[in-house]
Amino acid sequence: MNFQYYKTLMDKSKETLFALIEEIVPNILEPELALFLEEVSLKKLKQENKSPLDDSFIEINFQNENDADISNLKKDQLKKIYEIFISKEKNDKNAIKWRFFKFLKTQKDIPIRSVHVRADTKKDDFIDYILETKDNQYIFTNCNYILDKEYYFNAGEKLAKFSKEIEQIPNKVIFSTYKTYRDIPIDDKFVIRGKDIEQELWVEWNELEKPFNGEDLLIILVNNEKEMEVAGFNFSSIQNLLDYIYKYSNGGQIAIYKQQGFFSESYDGKSQIELIWKGIMLKNKFK
Repeated sequence: MNFQYYKTLMDKSKETLFALIEEIVPNILEPELALFLEEVSLKKLKQENKSPLDDSFIEINFQNENDADISNLKKDQLKKIYEIFISKEKNDKNAIKWRFFKFLKTQKDIPIRSVHVRADTKKDDFIDYILETKDNQYIFTNCNYILDKEYYFNAGEKLAKFSKEIEQIPNKVIFSTYKTYRDIPIDDKFVIRGKDIEQELWVEWNELEKPFNGEDLLIILVNNEKEMEVAGFNFSSIQNLLDYIYKYSNGGQIAIYKQQGFFSESYDGKSQIELIWKGIMLKNKFK
């Protein structure tokens, strides 16, 4: 069960929304919030963080950015954050774009040096992110509600055009989408200026068999000491949760407990705490 849609919440007060949004992990970053809400501060951000690859992109380095202050947000701004990151009831291009950004902050498969984010989200803009890796590779990313054959077959021409505009050939292209058809020929490589380009398809999904839901409190013990408490709505699968723990803990003996329905409006403070995962997490100390 995911968290309730905004329209079904009994308590839609600003205070309740703020309390839930404070539970989002990792924390929302300052430039992320400015881009997401299209704030007045975005103009300053475009000047100071302008990407050297393209003027319409903002460069963000996760290690160098401060957490955003959400204490002064208006109720409609909190509502927007709730609908995209907590209830996940919004699934348009913009929603997929920002949930993908949230995922990038915890994933460990791509050695990211910096993320170049398109400042505006428009339906006709094909590339939403340029991921610059520590081994000097570039990954172009397209975010969309649904990936069908027609959209995919038109992608090659759009990729070639964008690559020419920024004078950079990608090493890989990621299609991040909410839905897709089974017959997308993702293994057929695009060719840009004589170079074969690898493609990946990332479909947003929820693990039906995951041992927790959005309204549960997840309690993580590391070496028998409580290290963190996080809300279930932050994670779409147990693997997603384990990736987060891997990144934000020092590893060791890990135990994950859930307190069922902790964030639900009917919670009476009496739910049992149940062990849902236990194991040893070894972190690679070698560079």
